[in-house]
Amino acid sequence: LRARDCAVVIHDGDAAALAFSLDRLGEIRDRVTAVGGNVLLAANKLAPLGPFDLVLAGGLFDYLPDRAAGTLIRAAWDRLLAPGGRFFFTNLGTMNPNRPWMEYLADWRLIERSEADLLALVGAACGPAAGVTTEPDPTGLTWLVAVDRPG
Repeated sequence: LRARDCAVVIHDGDAAALAFSLDRLGEIRDRVTAVGGNVLLAANKLAPLGPFDLVLAGGLFDYLPDRAAGTLIRAAWDRLLAPGGRFFFTNLGTMNPNRPWMEYLADWRLIERSEADLLALVGAACGPAAGVTTEPDPTGLTWLVAVDRPG
């Protein structure tokens, strides 16, 4: 990011996470805007700062039920993405071999989705105009999903 002439907007519901991120982005701090608050309401605060060429959401959809996930995808598509922009997010797949110990020992429950589930979510939120690609990460545990808005 240091070599790029770009503005960066970060969002999190946790003020400490935002402060940590701002500290880590110190070299480009003058180009970073931090916005806090509930992710499902974030489009209201983020839209005036855009539109954005790229919107990233990692480690978030694993916690969102379908209705909330669809709302977030729709908000990114309708309110945040520039023409030709990309919304990129991740979601844990359904083949998680660690699920039993996560749920039993750590009481940690994540929402796992299949590729078909993800395609259905994006299709319902964005319609047929969205260009969607999915691929597993190198571990095979997580789906990498890119939603492209036509230019």
